[in-house]
Amino acid sequence: MGQQVSCMRDRYYVAMDEPPLDQESSAPPTVPSVLPSGYLTSLEKNVDQRIRTLCLVICASAVIAAAAYYLKGILIPFVLALALSYLLTPIIDILSCAHCKCKYSMPRAIATIIAFAIALGTLFVIGIIVGDSIARFTANAGMYRARMEHLLNMAYNATRDIQQELGMSNGGEHTAADMDVASLDAIKEFMRRLSVTDIILTFLGSAAHMTEDVIYILLFLVFMLLSHSPHGAHGTTPKTGFHAHADEQIYTYIRGKVLISTWVALVHSSILYLVGQELWLVFGLLAFWLNFIPNIGMFTAVCLPMPIIVLDPKYSSIEIAVAFFGPLISGVVSKDVLEPIVIGGGAGLHPVIVLLAIMLWGSVWGLTGMVLAVPMTAVCRIYLANTNHPLTRWMASVLSGSR
Repeated sequence: MGQQVSCMRDRYYVAMDEPPLDQESSAPPTVPSVLPSGYLTSLEKNVDQRIRTLCLVICASAVIAAAAYYLKGILIPFVLALALSYLLTPIIDILSCAHCKCKYSMPRAIATIIAFAIALGTLFVIGIIVGDSIARFTANAGMYRARMEHLLNMAYNATRDIQQELGMSNGGEHTAADMDVASLDAIKEFMRRLSVTDIILTFLGSAAHMTEDVIYILLFLVFMLLSHSPHGAHGTTPKTGFHAHADEQIYTYIRGKVLISTWVALVHSSILYLVGQELWLVFGLLAFWLNFIPNIGMFTAVCLPMPIIVLDPKYSSIEIAVAFFGPLISGVVSKDVLEPIVIGGGAGLHPVIVLLAIMLWGSVWGLTGMVLAVPMTAVCRIYLANTNHPLTRWMASVLSGSR
Protein backbone atom coordinates (compact mmCIF):
# COMPACT_ATOMS: atom_id res chain seq x y z
CA MET A 1 0.00 0.00 0.00
CA GLY A 2 2.85 2.41 0.84
CA GLN A 3 4.49 1.67 -2.53
CA GLN A 4 1.26 2.55 -4.38
CA VAL A 5 0.97 5.89 -2.57
CA SER A 6 4.62 6.69 -3.35
CA CYS A 7 4.14 5.94 -7.07
CA MET A 8 1.02 8.08 -7.30
CA ARG A 9 2.87 10.93 -5.57
CA ASP A 10 5.77 10.67 -8.05
CA ARG A 11 3.46 10.85 -11.06
CA TYR A 12 1.66 13.88 -9.56
CA TYR A 13 4.87 15.87 -9.10
CA VAL A 14 6.11 14.92 -12.56
CA ALA A 15 2.83 16.17 -14.06
CA MET A 16 3.05 19.43 -12.11
CA ASP A 17 6.70 20.01 -13.17
CA GLU A 18 8.01 19.68 -9.59
CA PRO A 19 10.59 17.21 -8.29
CA PRO A 20 9.29 14.30 -6.20
CA LEU A 21 10.15 14.15 -2.54
CA ASP A 22 11.31 10.55 -2.72
CA GLN A 23 13.82 9.69 -5.50
CA GLU A 24 14.63 6.21 -4.17
CA SER A 25 11.35 4.56 -5.15
CA SER A 26 11.55 3.77 -8.88
CA ALA A 27 8.97 0.96 -9.04
CA PRO A 28 6.25 1.43 -11.67
CA PRO A 29 2.80 2.35 -10.41
CA THR A 30 0.46 -0.54 -9.77
CA VAL A 31 -2.74 1.50 -10.04
CA PRO A 32 -3.94 3.60 -12.99
CA SER A 33 -3.54 7.36 -12.66
CA VAL A 34 -5.94 9.98 -13.98
CA LEU A 35 -3.20 12.65 -14.10
CA PRO A 36 -1.37 13.31 -17.39
CA SER A 37 2.01 11.70 -17.85
CA GLY A 38 5.09 13.77 -18.55
CA TYR A 39 5.81 17.45 -17.95
CA LEU A 40 3.37 20.27 -18.78
CA THR A 41 4.57 22.71 -21.38
CA SER A 42 4.44 26.45 -20.72
CA LEU A 43 1.41 26.77 -23.00
CA GLU A 44 -0.39 23.96 -21.17
CA LYS A 45 0.41 25.58 -17.84
CA ASN A 46 -1.02 28.87 -19.09
CA VAL A 47 -4.21 27.20 -20.32
CA ASP A 48 -4.50 25.25 -17.07
CA GLN A 49 -4.19 28.43 -15.02
CA ARG A 50 -6.79 30.22 -17.12
CA ILE A 51 -9.22 27.33 -16.79
CA ARG A 52 -8.82 27.41 -13.03
CA THR A 53 -9.33 31.17 -12.93
CA LEU A 54 -12.43 30.94 -15.12
CA CYS A 55 -13.89 28.19 -12.94
CA LEU A 56 -13.27 30.29 -9.83
CA VAL A 57 -14.98 33.26 -11.47
CA ILE A 58 -18.02 31.12 -12.35
CA CYS A 59 -18.23 29.74 -8.81
CA ALA A 60 -17.86 33.21 -7.30
CA SER A 61 -20.56 34.58 -9.62
CA ALA A 62 -22.96 31.83 -8.56
CA VAL A 63 -22.29 32.54 -4.88
CA ILE A 64 -22.77 36.29 -5.41
CA ALA A 65 -26.05 35.71 -7.28
CA ALA A 66 -27.35 33.45 -4.50
CA ALA A 67 -26.34 35.99 -1.85
CA ALA A 68 -28.00 38.81 -3.82
CA TYR A 69 -31.23 36.78 -4.02
CA TYR A 70 -31.42 35.79 -0.36
CA LEU A 71 -30.27 39.21 0.91
CA LYS A 72 -32.37 41.31 -1.47
CA GLY A 73 -34.35 42.75 1.44
CA ILE A 74 -31.16 44.50 2.57
CA LEU A 75 -29.27 44.97 -0.69
CA ILE A 76 -32.08 46.65 -2.65
CA PRO A 77 -32.49 49.53 -0.14
CA PHE A 78 -28.71 49.86 0.03
CA VAL A 79 -28.31 50.11 -3.76
CA LEU A 80 -31.18 52.60 -4.05
CA ALA A 81 -29.70 54.70 -1.24
CA LEU A 82 -26.33 54.61 -2.97
CA ALA A 83 -27.88 55.86 -6.22
CA LEU A 84 -29.72 58.63 -4.38
CA SER A 85 -26.52 59.67 -2.64
CA TYR A 86 -24.91 60.20 -6.05
CA LEU A 87 -27.81 62.53 -6.94
CA LEU A 88 -27.95 64.52 -3.69
CA THR A 89 -24.20 64.86 -3.16
CA PRO A 90 -23.84 67.70 -5.73
CA ILE A 91 -26.52 69.72 -3.91
CA ILE A 92 -24.73 69.19 -0.60
CA ASP A 93 -21.39 70.14 -2.14
CA ILE A 94 -22.86 73.38 -3.50
CA LEU A 95 -24.47 74.31 -0.18
CA SER A 96 -21.33 73.52 1.81
CA CYS A 97 -18.91 75.04 -0.76
CA ALA A 98 -17.04 71.75 -0.85
CA HIS A 99 -15.13 72.39 -4.09
CA CYS A 100 -14.18 76.01 -3.53
CA LYS A 101 -12.49 77.93 -0.75
CA CYS A 102 -15.30 80.15 0.48
CA LYS A 103 -14.85 82.42 3.45
CA TYR A 104 -18.24 81.47 4.79
CA SER A 105 -19.44 77.93 4.14
CA MET A 106 -22.31 75.95 5.53
CA PRO A 107 -21.44 72.93 7.69
CA ARG A 108 -21.87 69.68 5.81
CA ALA A 109 -24.34 68.33 8.37
CA ILE A 110 -26.68 71.31 7.88
CA ALA A 111 -26.29 71.11 4.09
CA THR A 112 -27.21 67.42 4.27
CA ILE A 113 -30.34 68.18 6.29
CA ILE A 114 -31.42 70.86 3.79
CA ALA A 115 -30.86 68.59 0.77
CA PHE A 116 -32.68 65.78 2.54
CA ALA A 117 -35.61 68.09 3.32
CA ILE A 118 -35.78 69.21 -0.32
CA ALA A 119 -35.93 65.58 -1.50
CA LEU A 120 -38.62 64.63 1.04
CA GLY A 121 -40.67 67.73 0.23
CA THR A 122 -40.56 66.93 -3.48
CA LEU A 123 -41.67 63.35 -2.85
CA PHE A 124 -44.49 64.57 -0.57
CA VAL A 125 -45.87 66.95 -3.20
CA ILE A 126 -45.66 64.26 -5.88
CA GLY A 127 -47.45 61.81 -3.58
CA ILE A 128 -50.33 64.25 -3.01
CA ILE A 129 -50.77 64.86 -6.74
CA VAL A 130 -50.61 61.13 -7.53
CA GLY A 131 -53.19 60.32 -4.84
CA ASP A 132 -55.59 62.95 -6.17
CA SER A 133 -55.15 61.68 -9.73
CA ILE A 134 -55.89 58.09 -8.72
CA ALA A 135 -58.99 59.17 -6.78
CA ARG A 136 -60.39 60.97 -9.82
CA PHE A 137 -59.53 58.03 -12.05
CA THR A 138 -61.32 55.46 -9.88
CA ALA A 139 -64.45 57.64 -9.93
CA ASN A 140 -64.68 57.03 -13.71
CA ALA A 141 -64.25 53.24 -13.52
CA GLY A 142 -67.86 52.60 -14.60
CA MET A 143 -67.43 54.78 -17.67
CA TYR A 144 -64.36 52.81 -18.78
CA ARG A 145 -66.25 49.51 -18.38
CA ALA A 146 -69.17 50.81 -20.46
CA ARG A 147 -66.74 52.03 -23.11
CA MET A 148 -65.15 48.57 -23.26
CA GLU A 149 -68.54 46.94 -23.80
CA HIS A 150 -69.29 49.44 -26.57
CA LEU A 151 -66.01 48.64 -28.33
CA LEU A 152 -66.73 44.90 -28.03
CA ASN A 153 -70.14 45.42 -29.65
CA MET A 154 -68.53 47.39 -32.46
CA ALA A 155 -65.94 44.63 -33.00
CA TYR A 156 -68.65 41.95 -33.04
CA ASN A 157 -70.82 43.85 -35.52
CA ALA A 158 -67.84 44.59 -37.77
CA THR A 159 -66.80 40.92 -37.75
CA ARG A 160 -70.34 39.78 -38.59
CA ASP A 161 -70.65 42.28 -41.44
CA ILE A 162 -67.32 41.18 -42.93
CA GLN A 163 -68.37 37.52 -42.77
CA GLN A 164 -71.64 38.28 -44.51
CA GLU A 165 -69.89 40.29 -47.22
CA LEU A 166 -67.41 37.46 -47.85
CA GLY A 167 -70.12 34.80 -47.76
CA MET A 168 -68.57 33.06 -44.76
CA SER A 169 -71.88 32.85 -42.88
CA ASN A 170 -74.52 30.71 -44.66
CA GLY A 171 -77.88 30.40 -42.97
CA GLY A 172 -77.54 28.82 -39.55
CA GLU A 173 -74.04 27.46 -40.16
CA HIS A 174 -71.16 28.83 -38.07
CA THR A 175 -67.51 28.90 -38.98
CA ALA A 176 -64.50 28.85 -36.69
CA ALA A 177 -64.03 32.58 -37.26
CA ASP A 178 -67.61 33.41 -36.26
CA MET A 179 -68.04 35.11 -32.90
CA ASP A 180 -71.33 33.97 -31.44
CA VAL A 181 -73.50 35.92 -29.06
CA ALA A 182 -72.75 33.61 -26.15
CA SER A 183 -69.03 34.36 -26.37
CA LEU A 184 -69.75 38.09 -26.53
CA ASP A 185 -71.98 37.88 -23.48
CA ALA A 186 -69.28 35.95 -21.62
CA ILE A 187 -66.75 38.68 -22.40
CA LYS A 188 -69.19 41.35 -21.23
CA GLU A 189 -69.83 39.47 -18.00
CA PHE A 190 -66.09 39.23 -17.42
CA MET A 191 -65.73 42.97 -17.96
CA ARG A 192 -68.55 43.65 -15.47
CA ARG A 193 -66.82 41.56 -12.83
CA LEU A 194 -63.47 43.13 -13.60
CA SER A 195 -63.13 46.06 -11.24
CA VAL A 196 -60.65 48.74 -12.19
CA THR A 197 -60.70 49.90 -8.59
CA ASP A 198 -59.57 46.48 -7.37
CA ILE A 199 -56.71 46.47 -9.86
CA ILE A 200 -55.52 49.88 -8.70
CA LEU A 201 -55.85 48.92 -5.03
CA THR A 202 -53.84 45.76 -5.68
CA PHE A 203 -51.15 47.83 -7.34
CA LEU A 204 -51.12 50.27 -4.44
CA GLY A 205 -51.01 47.37 -1.99
CA SER A 206 -47.88 46.07 -3.68
CA ALA A 207 -46.39 49.54 -3.46
CA ALA A 208 -47.25 49.68 0.24
CA HIS A 209 -44.90 46.75 0.88
CA MET A 210 -42.05 49.07 -0.03
CA THR A 211 -42.66 51.17 3.10
CA GLU A 212 -40.18 49.12 5.08
CA ASP A 213 -37.66 49.43 2.26
CA VAL A 214 -38.13 53.21 2.26
CA ILE A 215 -37.19 53.33 5.94
CA TYR A 216 -34.00 51.38 5.25
CA ILE A 217 -33.24 53.61 2.27
CA LEU A 218 -33.55 56.74 4.39
CA LEU A 219 -31.27 55.30 7.07
CA PHE A 220 -28.62 54.28 4.55
CA LEU A 221 -28.93 57.59 2.75
CA VAL A 222 -28.44 59.73 5.85
CA PHE A 223 -25.20 58.01 6.80
CA MET A 224 -23.92 58.06 3.21
CA LEU A 225 -24.59 61.77 2.83
CA LEU A 226 -22.97 62.60 6.16
CA SER A 227 -19.81 60.78 5.11
CA HIS A 228 -17.04 62.25 3.03
CA SER A 229 -17.76 63.43 -0.49
CA PRO A 230 -16.90 60.83 -3.17
CA HIS A 231 -15.02 63.45 -5.16
CA GLY A 232 -12.76 64.36 -2.31
CA ALA A 233 -14.29 67.59 -1.17
CA HIS A 234 -12.54 70.30 0.80
CA GLY A 235 -11.14 68.83 3.99
CA THR A 236 -11.27 65.22 2.75
CA THR A 237 -8.77 62.94 1.05
CA PRO A 238 -9.41 62.92 -2.71
CA LYS A 239 -9.53 59.68 -4.61
CA THR A 240 -6.76 59.01 -7.09
CA GLY A 241 -5.96 56.55 -9.85
CA PHE A 242 -8.33 53.73 -10.64
CA HIS A 243 -11.02 54.62 -8.09
CA ALA A 244 -11.12 58.28 -9.13
CA HIS A 245 -11.47 57.41 -12.83
CA ALA A 246 -14.15 54.78 -12.24
CA ASP A 247 -16.00 57.03 -9.79
CA GLU A 248 -16.04 59.89 -12.29
CA GLN A 249 -17.50 57.64 -14.99
CA ILE A 250 -20.18 56.38 -12.59
CA TYR A 251 -21.09 59.97 -11.69
CA THR A 252 -21.32 60.90 -15.36
CA TYR A 253 -23.52 57.93 -16.22
CA ILE A 254 -25.93 58.18 -13.27
CA ARG A 255 -26.40 61.93 -13.47
CA GLY A 256 -26.74 61.88 -17.25
CA LYS A 257 -29.26 59.06 -17.15
CA VAL A 258 -31.29 60.80 -14.46
CA LEU A 259 -31.31 64.06 -16.42
CA ILE A 260 -32.47 62.30 -19.59
CA SER A 261 -35.12 60.32 -17.69
CA THR A 262 -36.34 63.54 -16.07
CA TRP A 263 -36.62 65.18 -19.49
CA VAL A 264 -38.58 62.21 -20.87
CA ALA A 265 -40.88 62.20 -17.83
CA LEU A 266 -41.55 65.95 -18.12
CA VAL A 267 -42.40 65.71 -21.82
CA HIS A 268 -44.52 62.60 -21.28
CA SER A 269 -46.52 64.04 -18.38
CA SER A 270 -46.89 67.45 -20.07
CA ILE A 271 -48.41 65.93 -23.21
CA LEU A 272 -50.83 63.81 -21.18
CA TYR A 273 -51.77 66.84 -19.08
CA LEU A 274 -52.50 68.89 -22.20
CA VAL A 275 -54.83 66.23 -23.61
CA GLY A 276 -56.66 66.06 -20.25
CA GLN A 277 -55.52 62.71 -18.82
CA GLU A 278 -56.13 62.50 -15.04
CA LEU A 279 -53.17 60.18 -14.41
CA TRP A 280 -50.64 62.40 -16.18
CA LEU A 281 -48.24 62.49 -13.23
CA VAL A 282 -48.52 58.75 -12.57
CA PHE A 283 -47.57 57.92 -16.14
CA GLY A 284 -44.82 60.56 -16.00
CA LEU A 285 -43.26 58.85 -12.97
CA LEU A 286 -43.55 55.47 -14.69
CA ALA A 287 -41.84 56.94 -17.75
CA PHE A 288 -39.01 58.20 -15.53
CA TRP A 289 -38.30 54.75 -14.07
CA LEU A 290 -38.95 52.79 -17.25
CA ASN A 291 -36.50 54.97 -19.16
CA PHE A 292 -33.70 53.23 -17.27
CA ILE A 293 -34.64 50.09 -19.26
CA PRO A 294 -33.40 50.77 -22.81
CA ASN A 295 -35.82 50.34 -25.73
CA ILE A 296 -38.29 48.12 -23.86
CA GLY A 297 -38.89 50.68 -21.12
CA MET A 298 -39.46 53.57 -23.52
CA PHE A 299 -41.98 51.61 -25.62
CA THR A 300 -43.76 50.38 -22.48
CA ALA A 301 -44.03 53.92 -21.09
CA VAL A 302 -45.56 55.12 -24.37
CA CYS A 303 -48.12 52.29 -24.53
CA LEU A 304 -49.22 52.27 -20.87
CA PRO A 305 -51.68 55.21 -21.02
CA MET A 306 -53.08 54.32 -24.43
CA PRO A 307 -55.80 51.83 -23.31
CA ILE A 308 -57.23 54.40 -20.90
CA ILE A 309 -57.15 57.15 -23.52
CA VAL A 310 -58.73 54.93 -26.19
CA LEU A 311 -61.49 53.80 -23.82
CA ASP A 312 -62.39 57.37 -22.87
CA PRO A 313 -64.93 58.75 -25.38
CA LYS A 314 -63.98 62.38 -24.67
CA TYR A 315 -60.71 62.07 -26.60
CA SER A 316 -60.70 62.78 -30.32
CA SER A 317 -58.57 60.99 -32.87
CA ILE A 318 -56.11 63.89 -32.96
CA GLU A 319 -55.68 63.83 -29.18
CA ILE A 320 -55.11 60.08 -29.23
CA ALA A 321 -52.45 60.50 -31.92
CA VAL A 322 -50.75 63.30 -29.97
CA ALA A 323 -50.78 61.22 -26.77
CA PHE A 324 -49.04 58.37 -28.61
CA PHE A 325 -46.62 60.02 -31.03
CA GLY A 326 -45.55 62.88 -28.74
CA PRO A 327 -43.95 60.68 -26.04
CA LEU A 328 -42.68 58.31 -28.72
CA ILE A 329 -40.78 61.07 -30.53
CA SER A 330 -39.35 62.44 -27.27
CA GLY A 331 -38.16 58.97 -26.30
CA VAL A 332 -36.46 58.41 -29.65
CA VAL A 333 -34.79 61.83 -29.51
CA SER A 334 -33.55 61.27 -25.97
CA LYS A 335 -32.18 57.85 -26.86
CA ASP A 336 -30.50 58.66 -30.17
CA VAL A 337 -29.55 62.33 -29.69
CA LEU A 338 -29.38 63.39 -26.05
CA GLU A 339 -27.97 60.21 -24.54
CA PRO A 340 -24.80 60.10 -26.71
CA ILE A 341 -24.18 63.80 -25.96
CA VAL A 342 -24.80 63.71 -22.20
CA ILE A 343 -23.51 60.24 -21.32
CA GLY A 344 -21.24 59.38 -24.23
CA GLY A 345 -19.84 55.87 -24.68
CA GLY A 346 -18.36 55.50 -21.19
CA ALA A 347 -21.05 53.08 -20.05
CA GLY A 348 -22.14 51.54 -23.36
CA LEU A 349 -23.54 48.01 -23.30
CA HIS A 350 -24.33 45.66 -26.15
CA PRO A 351 -28.11 45.28 -26.78
CA VAL A 352 -27.94 41.53 -26.16
CA ILE A 353 -26.13 42.17 -22.87
CA VAL A 354 -28.84 44.68 -21.94
CA LEU A 355 -31.63 42.13 -22.47
CA LEU A 356 -29.67 39.44 -20.65
CA ALA A 357 -28.97 41.79 -17.73
CA ILE A 358 -32.66 42.72 -17.47
CA MET A 359 -33.70 39.06 -17.36
CA LEU A 360 -30.99 38.05 -14.88
CA TRP A 361 -31.47 40.95 -12.47
CA GLY A 362 -35.23 40.61 -12.83
CA SER A 363 -35.05 36.97 -11.76
CA VAL A 364 -32.99 37.97 -8.70
CA TRP A 365 -34.62 41.23 -7.56
CA GLY A 366 -37.91 41.30 -9.46
CA LEU A 367 -39.19 44.57 -10.93
CA THR A 368 -36.65 46.61 -8.98
CA GLY A 369 -33.89 44.50 -10.48
CA MET A 370 -35.22 45.11 -13.99
CA VAL A 371 -35.15 48.88 -13.43
CA LEU A 372 -31.67 48.83 -11.87
CA ALA A 373 -30.27 46.17 -14.23
CA VAL A 374 -28.71 48.48 -16.80
CA PRO A 375 -27.20 51.00 -14.34
CA MET A 376 -25.69 48.24 -12.19
CA THR A 377 -24.34 46.36 -15.21
CA ALA A 378 -22.90 49.59 -16.59
CA VAL A 379 -21.18 50.29 -13.26
CA CYS A 380 -19.77 46.74 -13.25
CA ARG A 381 -18.46 47.27 -16.79
CA ILE A 382 -16.76 50.50 -15.74
CA TYR A 383 -14.97 48.84 -12.84
CA LEU A 384 -14.00 45.83 -14.94
CA ALA A 385 -12.58 48.07 -17.67
CA ASN A 386 -10.50 50.05 -15.16
CA THR A 387 -9.07 46.99 -13.38
CA ASN A 388 -5.52 46.15 -14.46
CA HIS A 389 -6.09 42.50 -15.33
CA PRO A 390 -6.59 40.88 -18.76
CA LEU A 391 -9.59 38.79 -17.66
CA THR A 392 -11.56 41.75 -16.29
CA ARG A 393 -10.78 43.85 -19.35
CA TRP A 394 -11.89 41.00 -21.60
CA MET A 395 -15.16 40.74 -19.66
CA ALA A 396 -15.66 44.51 -20.01
CA SER A 397 -15.12 44.27 -23.78
CA VAL A 398 -17.70 41.46 -23.96
CA LEU A 399 -20.25 43.58 -22.07
CA SER A 400 -19.68 46.53 -24.40
CA GLY A 401 -19.83 44.36 -27.53
CA SER A 402 -16.34 45.25 -28.74
CA ARG A 403 -15.09 41.66 -28.47
